Amino acid sequence: MMLIEPGEYAVVFSGLDILVPLRKAGEDFEAVLFSETEPFSRLAWLFPDDDPAADAAGEALSAALIETLSAHGTSRIPTARFQHGPFRYVSLSLDDAVAEQLPQILHFERFPVRQMLSLVSQEAARFMLKAQAHAHWAEVSRYCGACGSPLFAGHEHGDPGGKYCPACKRFFFPKISPAVIVLIHKGDSILLAHNRKFTAGRFGLIAGFVELGETLEETVHREVMEEAGIEIKNLRYVKSQPWPFPDSLMLAFEADYKSGTARPDGLEIDQLGWFTRQTLPEIPPKGSVARSLIERYLQAASAGKP
Repeated sequence: MMLIEPGEYAVVFSGLDILVPLRKAGEDFEAVLFSETEPFSRLAWLFPDDDPAADAAGEALSAALIETLSAHGTSRIPTARFQHGPFRYVSLSLDDAVAEQLPQILHFERFPVRQMLSLVSQEAARFMLKAQAHAHWAEVSRYCGACGSPLFAGHEHGDPGGKYCPACKRFFFPKISPAVIVLIHKGDSILLAHNRKFTAGRFGLIAGFVELGETLEETVHREVMEEAGIEIKNLRYVKSQPWPFPDSLMLAFEADYKSGTARPDGLEIDQLGWFTRQTLPEIPPKGSVARSLIERYLQAASAGKP
């Protein structure tokens, strides 16, 4: 089985960075990364097939990977295949040592995926989140969790969406960790919290992972009580977003304050408070579901809606 087959696009990651074409001085990301004919053509290298017009960058990446693998004495780089629209993609997860040894002919730069989400279109952001999720799964699914044998691409064994263990005949599929996030209203204010992991001054929303045996609604009520010490009512679902850092699916809600005095738990949350649109602190960057919930509140407040 080839690392990447002819006609496939390769999307290359190293950790939480994506490898993108090197910009010229003053060139913005929209100009570098996207074309009108194929929005993701500059985010991914097309591996050449019989088409003589196939992307030359694909040939460069192919040669660079072969050279780097040979230098490392290995033939395995974590990969995961996925379909997006009519095109076939392969996410590659390179460790730092491999990424640093790719020849300069690739002319790439490493850029944090989280940061890029705020710089690109919603369509491109969705694509990158999908590709990043597959890259992470490729990295953590190299060996069978039951017997420890190497896993291989599932499409060779009848299931293109998984990985297969030839030793114990098990199939494995990408793991998704559901998490909830909630914007809580109290009059014309919303509850914002500073997580200890955030940069100083940035506030976000109450969020947490779904535990075994819980419904989504139970998780929201539990997380709000644990992290903020209050009760909520009128819980309502808004939207969802994949968030592959490393493998979450965020389920977003809104709710209304019911009772209690908001106070940080002192563990994950060290500050929180009620804020109006006039008193907002720094909020999460564009591209995150937290930001979209807060912007939804701001739009409603500006229009005079509750």
